[in-house]
Amino acid sequence: MPQLAPLNWVMLFFLFWGSVMFIFVFVWWANNKSYYFFSVSDKSTGKLKKWCW
Repeated sequence: MPQLAPLNWVMLFFLFWGSVMFIFVFVWWANNKSYYFFSVSDKSTGKLKKWCW
């Protein structure tokens, strides 16, 4: 295995932990989405229509 310059080790360190944090934030964001419901009542039938946006 070839030796890496110290700057390359620092860049690999930040690349690794940056990837870990990106995945963590993405999973957290995907699980904490707010679901908004847009309700419309049909006046002819009186039924309530719901759309999950």
